[in-house]
Amino acid sequence: MNHVRRIRRLEDMTQYELSKKTKISQSSLSLIERFYKQPNHKMKKKISRVLGYPIEEIFPEKNKR
Repeated sequence: MNHVRRIRRLEDMTQYELSKKTKISQSSLSLIERFYKQPNHKMKKKISRVLGYPIEEIFPEKNKR
């Protein structure tokens, strides 16, 4: 499961609520949660701030070889 979706649900928040608090469209959040869209750094910061988790926990970097 996507970290954004998992943490959003842990915080008992709907996509609509997260959308309003971050000023990111609900459709964009849906695409991010389903891995169809990669958020830019500004979006990551907004989502992180609203959910109250570090960016690194919500958007972990993939292991590079």
